[in-house]
Amino acid sequence: MNKEKINFTSSCAPGVPYMKNMIFIPANMPGSQMMSNINFIPANLPGVPYMNNSKHKQFKLSWWEENSFYYYPYMLISAFYGIQHKDFRKKFNISDDFIIIGDSGGFQNMTQNANLNKLNVLRWQEENCQIGLTFDEPILGNDSEKIKLKKQINTVKNAYYALDNKKKKDFKLYAVFQGHSLDEQKTIHDAYKEEGDITKFDGFAIGGMVPIAGNTCLITKILLTFIDNVKQYKKPLHFFGISGNKLLPLLIYLQLKLNIPITFDSSSFGGGAIRREFLFENNKLFFGRNKNHNLKEIPCNCPVCKLCLIDDFESKDSKSGGLISLHNLYKIIYNIEKLKSLSTDINLFKDYIKKNYPEKVNMLIDYIDEYFENGLLLANEKFKFKLKINDTKKSTQNKLFDF
Repeated sequence: MNKEKINFTSSCAPGVPYMKNMIFIPANMPGSQMMSNINFIPANLPGVPYMNNSKHKQFKLSWWEENSFYYYPYMLISAFYGIQHKDFRKKFNISDDFIIIGDSGGFQNMTQNANLNKLNVLRWQEENCQIGLTFDEPILGNDSEKIKLKKQINTVKNAYYALDNKKKKDFKLYAVFQGHSLDEQKTIHDAYKEEGDITKFDGFAIGGMVPIAGNTCLITKILLTFIDNVKQYKKPLHFFGISGNKLLPLLIYLQLKLNIPITFDSSSFGGGAIRREFLFENNKLFFGRNKNHNLKEIPCNCPVCKLCLIDDFESKDSKSGGLISLHNLYKIIYNIEKLKSLSTDINLFKDYIKKNYPEKVNMLIDYIDEYFENGLLLANEKFKFKLKINDTKKSTQNKLFDF
C-alpha cells in the first residue's frame, strides 16, 4: 500500500519554500500514543482488498512515517518535551524534509517551573526544526498590569537574544507577541520596534489564546489586532493553539484577504487519546467509559477507520486512543482542505459558510471585510453595536469589542 498523502496545491510563499498559504500544524508531544513507537496490526477485514496486497501488515500510530496510516508533513513540538532528545528526528524516525515548528516551551516553563535555558532551547530548535518560535512569557488572565508589562518586555528581549545568537542561516525565527487588548498589543509592538530591527525576524506569532479557545468572537478580534500591527512587514504569521470548527472558515478567509502565509496549531485532535473522543460530522462520539452510542460499525471510511474494527476503539490499551486521535486529525485536515478549495471561488465559499455555519460566523466574515475596507477602529465600532443588537441571549460576550 502506498501511504495516502494529503497534498497542498497552494503556492509557496516567496523566500519561504516550504511554507504554503494556509497550513494547520498538529501539536504533538513525546509520551503520547503518536510518539511511543506503538504498532497497530489490523484484522484482515473482508471487503478491504488492499490489505491483502499491502507491503505493511502493521502501522505506526503517527502521520510522518513510511508505514503510517496516512502522511501529513507538518508538526509543532514544544522544546519542553523535545529538548530531552538532542536528535529528536532520529529518535522518532522523522525525515529531514518533514516540517517541524519548534515552540520555545515558554508556557510550560512558566506553569511547570521547567527552568528552561533560552540558549539551549534555541540550539535544540536549530538542530531539529525548520522554524522556531521565540522564548515567550505568556500573559495569564489574572496577571496585574505590572506583571503583564514585565512579561512583554522579557518576551521582546528573549526574541532579540535568539536573533542575535542564531547560527543556522536557513533556520527561520518567528518573534512571539503576547497581549490581547489593543493597548497590550501596541505596547509589545512598540517594544519590538524600540529594542531592535523588527524586520529581521522571519515571521511573527501570537500566543495566549488557549484559555479563550471557545470564544470565537474574541479570538477573531485579537487576531485582527495582531494583523493590524504586523501586516506592514509582509512576513508569515503563526497563531498558537487555535482550531475549532467555527474558527476554521474565519482563519482561511483571513489568509485569503491578507495574502500572507499563515500557520496555526492545535492539539485538539488528541481528545481521542485523552477522552476517547471521536469526531463525527458536527458531533462527538465517545468510546470507553464515556460511551454515548451503541454502534456496531465505525461510521467513517478514513484511512484509519477503514482498517479498524469498532472493537479496536473500545480496547482499554493505549492503542485505541492513538487510533481515535489519528482519525480526528485526518478529519480536521480534510475539513480544512475542503474549505481551502471552496475559498478559490469566494462567492461559493461565502454561500457555503452561510448555509452551514452559525449566524455569528457569517457576522465575523462581515467584520473581517469591514476591517480590510475601513480599518480596525471603524470595524470595531460598527460591530460592537451589531453584536449587541444581535445578542438576544444576553451572552457575556456582548462587550467583547469594548477593549
